Amino acid sequence: MVEFRMFGALSLTTDGGRDARSLVTQPRRLALLAYLAAARPRGTHRRDSLLALFWPELDQPRARAALRQSLYVLREVLGPAALVSQGNEEVGLNFGAVRCDVVDFDRSIESGQLSEALDLYRGHLLEGFFISDAPEFEHWLETERARLREAASAAARTLVEQCVAGGDFTAAAQWARRAARLAPLDETLLRQLIGLLDRLGDRAGAVVAYEDFAKRLAQEYEAQPAAETQALMTAVRARETAAGTVQLPRVELLPRLQAALADRYRVERELARGRAATVCLAHDLKHDRPVAIKVLHPELAAVVGGERFLREIQIAARLHHPQIVPLHDSGEADGLLYFVMPYVQGESLRDRLAREPQLPVADAVRIAVDVAGALGYAH
Repeated sequence: MVEFRMFGALSLTTDGGRDARSLVTQPRRLALLAYLAAARPRGTHRRDSLLALFWPELDQPRARAALRQSLYVLREVLGPAALVSQGNEEVGLNFGAVRCDVVDFDRSIESGQLSEALDLYRGHLLEGFFISDAPEFEHWLETERARLREAASAAARTLVEQCVAGGDFTAAAQWARRAARLAPLDETLLRQLIGLLDRLGDRAGAVVAYEDFAKRLAQEYEAQPAAETQALMTAVRARETAAGTVQLPRVELLPRLQAALADRYRVERELARGRAATVCLAHDLKHDRPVAIKVLHPELAAVVGGERFLREIQIAARLHHPQIVPLHDSGEADGLLYFVMPYVQGESLRDRLAREPQLPVADAVRIAVDVAGALGYAH
């Protein structure tokens, strides 16, 4: 079956899996295929209407010749079964031979399979695509692009509501992020996202979302967020602990990490667990040395994404300081983001303070100087 994807990165593969680049490089023929695939109601289209859409500058004989040539090329590239005709005046796409992500998206929305629909929505329809001298096609494309974007946004908002109603605030925040990306200037969505992140205890994520929105609003409209949004952020920033913090479920990472990294590391046991990540003791099989592997909790990645963790990796890789643990390795395995550090034996400062609440002045000063030196270097 021919696969035609118009959301996000454009993709067109033939029945045999061949990339149909020869067609993609001809914008008007690609536009014709896109219209036949996505125009509603779906079915056949009168040739006269296609002439007006794609060759309005040509007289009738030359426009018909251009359409015939384009349809010939489509059949040559995609196979004779890709197009169907109804008499001599109507032509359409055979959806039994051509699969299109826009059609699948609409079908998923109509059947209430909202998560599946959003999996298909990898980006806006034919984003950046343009053909000259075809104003009616451009109008259709802009209208259809807006319709699909709004349908995706509405689906994400519905999923947020469903997750909140079910008490799954982690998933609700994930869908709220998606909804906010689809409607980046919708302040109601922003406040909903901030509220969910605040509830989950991710105040830093809430601040980032607000600041990104405020920056975009200032650049595009020379405006500021509404007073209601500013008041919400003032409360979030001032709060010592986020109200209604949800305890993230504990996920047993050790067996999964052991299986995912078995060819490179022998993961032995858990060393420590924080809200964001777990640190495990492992043995580096290649270099025959003990190491510590830090892995981001997958349930947290669903809320904030891996961007913050990846930034931590990138920063750590550039740091070389005697009081900063260096980076050995990093990557993703079985969906887990991780990085590898030397294993430093000894007592942690937290454990020592639990054992000895008041340190000798000399020790306290030495530790403070070491920490300040590392922070100064890192910043």
